[in-house]
Amino acid sequence: MENKELTQEELDAIKNDTIDYKIVERLADIMKALSEPSRIQIIHALSLSEMCVTDLSYALNMTQPLVSHHLRILRNLGLVKYERDGKALIYSLDDEHVLMLYKQGLEHAKEKVQ
Repeated sequence: MENKELTQEELDAIKNDTIDYKIVERLADIMKALSEPSRIQIIHALSLSEMCVTDLSYALNMTQPLVSHHLRILRNLGLVKYERDGKALIYSLDDEHVLMLYKQGLEHAKEKVQ
């Protein structure tokens, strides 16, 4: 990559292209939440199928309280949602954005590990 100095116009354009700070904070919170490997495993499992806490706990070899703790964090950030099925809560990814974020992050990680 060539090292070139930016023009004042280019610098001003970058400086003026700001993101609302509340959005930046929200994104940072999402990235922090996804920095926990157990939460990535939960996101992965939910990318494959909707699941209840009991099934997630079994599939990921984690205790139910630990899975519930991580789900609460992911739910509060809008990354997962649930629907009630009788007494059970069935969890799924909140929307396609979460799935895309996960898949793109996974692809990037795979490229860097190989």
